[in-house]
Amino acid sequence: MPDKNGTAAILAIGEELLLGSISDTNSAHIAASLTSAGWKVAGILTIGDDLTEITAAILELSAKHEILIITGGLGPTLDDLTRQGLAGAAGVELAENPEMLQNIKAYFRALQYPMKANNRLQALLPEGGRGLHNSIGTAPGIAIEINGCQCFALPGVPSEMRVMLAGQVMPIIGNRPGGAISVRELHLWGKGESDIGATLAALMERGRNPSVGTCAASGIITVRIVASAETKAQAEALLQADEIEIRNRLAENIFGADGITLAGAVVKLLTERNATLALAESCTGGLIGKLLTDVPGSSAVLTEGFITYTNGAKIARLGVPAEVLAGYGAVSEAVCRKMAEGVREVSGSTFGIGVTGIAGPGGGTLDKPVGRVYIAIAGPEQIVHRECNFLHDRDGNRIRAAITALGMLWRMLLS
Repeated sequence: MPDKNGTAAILAIGEELLLGSISDTNSAHIAASLTSAGWKVAGILTIGDDLTEITAAILELSAKHEILIITGGLGPTLDDLTRQGLAGAAGVELAENPEMLQNIKAYFRALQYPMKANNRLQALLPEGGRGLHNSIGTAPGIAIEINGCQCFALPGVPSEMRVMLAGQVMPIIGNRPGGAISVRELHLWGKGESDIGATLAALMERGRNPSVGTCAASGIITVRIVASAETKAQAEALLQADEIEIRNRLAENIFGADGITLAGAVVKLLTERNATLALAESCTGGLIGKLLTDVPGSSAVLTEGFITYTNGAKIARLGVPAEVLAGYGAVSEAVCRKMAEGVREVSGSTFGIGVTGIAGPGGGTLDKPVGRVYIAIAGPEQIVHRECNFLHDRDGNRIRAAITALGMLWRMLLS
């Protein structure tokens, strides 16, 4: 038997994951939960709806690790094979569990919806295992020991999986004995990943504890610190020492930690300054507003937004002069500035954001290629603007424009 040494694995099951039809957000959430409890996630495996592959994967992973969490394949259709895979790996038969069946029937009664015959399949449980109640769906989870490994199967629906993981699985697993892990993520804007990597080179050496690494997404750079020790207090002390050092080196670029978004940092600063914001979006099509309204409490600072996609809308809603549009074109610094000033004036807000550009894939010229975006922020004392040239597809250009606009406002608010 290999030395499992407090390791865990995650098995995501579903043909849709392999096809790229949906993204596997479940594995990332499970990994974060396990890590926070001190478990080392040693592997994440994705496979399709094939019983032989499922059984083999469960056997292999359970032999190597102390914890195995499986998602997907617990539905009522013929391609939901996780129950059979667990039974095959454990060398037992499936049997209908009366309690699980009653819970499924009660769920349908509460919805006042007739239960289909195939939903009865979800009450099948490998002998020696136990059911995990699903309070917001029809698919019960399963807990069973295989090869000395605690195996848990959870539904693939993210909302159901998260409730069951937090409420039923993590209390069983608990914190890993004899070890603790502390993780901190610091989020930065306005500095490239290579620059950050050079600044933190000494902290990012291999084999160091804490380990420090970076990742990039849409202009946001995240610096991740992972400290391990015998106790949580020791791990936190190691982590805090590195965090202080990183903040000292990169203070002007760090807008938040852990779950804080750039939009959240902007909303916080606007709230603290008793300031308001209005938006004039063209190529971003309301994306800045979406990011802001994802933040609870944003209604206190975001007054309104205009999606002024046409020249006529820019003139009618924002007061952009027709001669400015005719002279410079809709995608220009001059028009962008007028958009920001106009939305600030018509809304009576403290700040106004204007964004106009060519998201693509068509519409670009030699003078104004796809990815050219102009962003302006109008405030009480000044207006700042930026010409950007993003080299992405349509979605990439739009999200980078929205993030850059929020970053510019964050920087203005700080100053």
